[in-house]
Amino acid sequence: MGDLSDVYRSTRREICELVRSLPEDELHKEVPATRGWSIRDVVAHLTGDAACALEGDFPNDYFSAFGEPEVIPGLNDWTAKQVSDRADRSLDEVIAEWDSAGATLESMMHGDNPYPNGLPMFTDRILVTDIGVHQQDIFGALGIERARDSAPVKLG
Repeated sequence: MGDLSDVYRSTRREICELVRSLPEDELHKEVPATRGWSIRDVVAHLTGDAACALEGDFPNDYFSAFGEPEVIPGLNDWTAKQVSDRADRSLDEVIAEWDSAGATLESMMHGDNPYPNGLPMFTDRILVTDIGVHQQDIFGALGIERARDSAPVKLG
């Protein structure tokens, strides 16, 4: 399985390869588990996750009060901003940002570089879980059933 950085890297690359191969109309298909978001929106969110982690911008209120309903709107606002901040960029630009941020993040996950101050100590697990969930979300939008027992799904 490798370490978390390997799992994140391989899943990120698989998602990028898949979405790059899709016709434009398929990028706009709604994903089943994240209502109102398209496949493209999911990629923008995952890119935003990586960029926010590098900036030390993480929804710590949500993770410190996990399961409490009053913190969910803050998390939803945070993820919605990730998507809206990338809405006017091309898919190639979003993926290029994710490639750059992802490579830096993977070095942090591997232990080569420290995370920014203020991130939860389990940030790597959050990001691997999120990428695994959203990979399945993309597959669901495309009617693909695969990788249900993949490393990020098992870790999540």
